[in-house]
Amino acid sequence: WDRLKGFKELMQAFVKMKQDNLANGDPDSLEYKRIEMTLLVLGGPDPAYVSDDPEGDIVLQELVAEYQSIDPAMQNDIAILLLPMENAKENALIVNALQRASSIIVQNSIQEGFGLTATEGMWKKKPMLVSGAAGLKFQVEHMHTGEINEDPTDIPQLAATLHDMLSNPKERDKWGFNGQLRVIQNFTLFSQLFSWLKVLKMNT
Repeated sequence: WDRLKGFKELMQAFVKMKQDNLANGDPDSLEYKRIEMTLLVLGGPDPAYVSDDPEGDIVLQELVAEYQSIDPAMQNDIAILLLPMENAKENALIVNALQRASSIIVQNSIQEGFGLTATEGMWKKKPMLVSGAAGLKFQVEHMHTGEINEDPTDIPQLAATLHDMLSNPKERDKWGFNGQLRVIQNFTLFSQLFSWLKVLKMNT
């Protein structure tokens, strides 16, 4: 739980997307129903098991306070999950299950290094919605393996991007396939070996 991960902004954008759908959408349309049925899961480590991150619990409490300020009817569509850390295999299985059950995976980081979440999601054929943080832009190709929302703090734009992705299942399927192919070609051990071979060839 880190403010730089953009959890709070993502929750605010999700709520705005839902509110805009209720106010302006056509209740008989498939698009309206897709947004109405969409759920948000915010997952992170249980701070009780992360001794080297004392700020994590503070940030989590801020997120919970934001959640509690939301209309109770909207709260039913949002889950804040504390993932167990005492068993690494159990943690990995839960993360894997959450990712595979998702329609899209979002990494709304304000700052980010490589950001393994993006590669994990693409490997599982999941379309990614990421911020313009450097490590994420390096992985995700806009409108090819997902969408890049440059400013993770721009709530209206983030809400619109969420809506766009959720309303286009055919594009999501295509982006998921493209994402896995990109991981295979660029982020696996074999791609690194090819890169090293090219370097060695240049130096001979």
